[in-house]
Amino acid sequence: MKIAVTYDKENGSVYQHFGMATAVKFYNIENGAVVSTEIVEMKNPGHSMIAPVLFGNGAEVLICGHIKPGAANAIMISGLMLCAGAQGDADDAVGAYIAGELKHDQSAVDIDEICGHDGGEGHEH
Repeated sequence: MKIAVTYDKENGSVYQHFGMATAVKFYNIENGAVVSTEIVEMKNPGHSMIAPVLFGNGAEVLICGHIKPGAANAIMISGLMLCAGAQGDADDAVGAYIAGELKHDQSAVDIDEICGHDGGEGHEH
């Protein structure tokens, strides 16, 4: 299995805004353990820029912080397992996912929960 995590290179944590992630860390999992990792840097952050990186690197699971509803739906429709709402150290989040302790948090997909206002016109982060 291959797990992708939106990655904050500065502190090794799960990057909290999917569409603005500047890196994705990939974890190759065999027999319930991480056997290798690779960090892929994004040349231009953005929702549409991350998808080719995820699919091009064979991700089966995406662990992230917050994600907009449209991006979440696109990820799930494409067949990736989404686990939004993760926080803290990326390696720890992957370990928790493998152990069955990290679950998808639907509230991390709700734009009102993310920034306190609706996603209407002029909505930027």
